[in-house]
Amino acid sequence: MGSKFVDITGMTFNYLTVVGIGPKKHGRRDTQWICECRCGTTTVAESHELKSGHKKSCGCYNLKKIKERNTKHGYAQRENCHPDYSVWRGMINRCHGYSKMSKAYKDRGIKVCDRWRESFGDFIQDLGCRPSPEHTLDRIDVNGNYTPENCRWATNQEQAYNKTNTRIIEFNGKSMNILEWSKETSIPTEVISSRVDKRWSPQKILTTPVRKQAVHIEYQGETKTLGEWIKYLNLPENRTRSRYRRGWPTDKLFAAHSFGRWNPHTN
Repeated sequence: MGSKFVDITGMTFNYLTVVGIGPKKHGRRDTQWICECRCGTTTVAESHELKSGHKKSCGCYNLKKIKERNTKHGYAQRENCHPDYSVWRGMINRCHGYSKMSKAYKDRGIKVCDRWRESFGDFIQDLGCRPSPEHTLDRIDVNGNYTPENCRWATNQEQAYNKTNTRIIEFNGKSMNILEWSKETSIPTEVISSRVDKRWSPQKILTTPVRKQAVHIEYQGETKTLGEWIKYLNLPENRTRSRYRRGWPTDKLFAAHSFGRWNPHTN
């Protein structure tokens, strides 16, 4: 004896609302039902598919779940495709990695706030996307942490001003910051900063001719002169400059293992 027929017209199962009996399918005993999906599409489902939840929608539910699985904080899991992802990863690596650069940041106590460290999406939500390829991540307080309050997108010129407008040099009766002395003497700010770090006298800092233009290198989202990178990462100066002149790529030049052998003609 067959099972008793139950009319489920008007009932809703997940995304599907039954609107009537559908055409009988050859070779199938189960009743076919015409259903209207939440998205507005009409589809056909059998009784057992609806009651068991095997069929939840016209197919849009599966697409939604796939999208949710592939999305995190509004960005695809392949978020490394985002143009600013490398900046975020560089920030994390600088403060919490195991390279010489990371050690320098750890020694200074500089960290990434938990919100940004755990989520690229929150980083972009707080800071916004990079305005242009010329902008890099800048900490307003160079000794502070990476936080929404202490970070911004800035050009190299803006970053240079941030790093040089608070260091005062007194010479010939004038008291000015590095940027102002740079404009007065035409000596690049990075050269003056380097000389200050070396504890040169004000006279030597501001009167010694510049032999050549300093080299700027961008690495993991930050831009410094080659000399600044050498000091910052505690690299052997002569060997590093020699390898730079021979065309070593930046990642090989600054990597923790870079002082082994590397052939620039091979990968």
